[in-house]
Amino acid sequence: MPARVFVPDQIEGAMFSSLLTRFFNLIRGAAVPVDCPSCGHRFKPHADRELAHWRELFGRFPCPKCGFRFGVGEDAKSMVDQPAGPVAKPTDTRIEKQATLTGGVAYLLPAGKQGVALIVFALFLNVCLLPLFYAMVVKGGVFRAGVKGPRVIITLMAGASVAMLYGGLRQRFATYRLELGPDDVLVRRKFLIPSTQKLATREIESVRRSEAYAMGGGEDSDKPAVITYALELRAGFKLLRFGSGLESQEQLWLVWEYLRGHGATKLLAEPPPKKGRPAGR
Repeated sequence: MPARVFVPDQIEGAMFSSLLTRFFNLIRGAAVPVDCPSCGHRFKPHADRELAHWRELFGRFPCPKCGFRFGVGEDAKSMVDQPAGPVAKPTDTRIEKQATLTGGVAYLLPAGKQGVALIVFALFLNVCLLPLFYAMVVKGGVFRAGVKGPRVIITLMAGASVAMLYGGLRQRFATYRLELGPDDVLVRRKFLIPSTQKLATREIESVRRSEAYAMGGGEDSDKPAVITYALELRAGFKLLRFGSGLESQEQLWLVWEYLRGHGATKLLAEPPPKKGRPAGR
């Protein structure tokens, strides 16, 4: 009989997961209320039962009134812009659909039309912050030696402005290849730093159009916020988000294409059938 080997990393991982589960069970009563997309009932997720594992926070939970199951970010308010389908392919889209050698399908997403406002705003921030960063951090002539607080703050702000500019340029000029296979879903991005992200097809719980970021608006503004949406694939706590440069109709069509091609995966679980008298009585 082979000896049993105990791996320290596995033990530490199990202990960490156990502590996280206990912590979230203690604070689950402070969860933000959500509205059921099926019946509109407002409730706090997981407030009526203990979590067996902290990852359940990122899964679907049932409505205590009607039993409809949905996940975080899929409540009634977020589903206003999520038509159930079918969604027709936009006539002016530049998205190309191809078959893959593995028996799946690939979608070639061209560079988007969004991101100009974010690029302009990020350029303005960089013009303001980078000279301050050079004067305060690189040259160090503004504050006396030993004063680190302002230098740390301006470094973080300058780094955030550069990251925002990169995000805007990526949204405007990056191209994507979405591969839907029987085993895996791949998202390949081509830009300054190419990347490939993967999710197991059987683990994907939801595919939808979600809010990426908002600009403007607020309590003191008369104009509503300009919201930019992206495509989102969720598998528990794993998340793929891309395609924020696409038009809204293109995003909705891709969501419908995924749901049509992968019948086992739903945007939202089907609502339970309403009780009534059997037909013919």
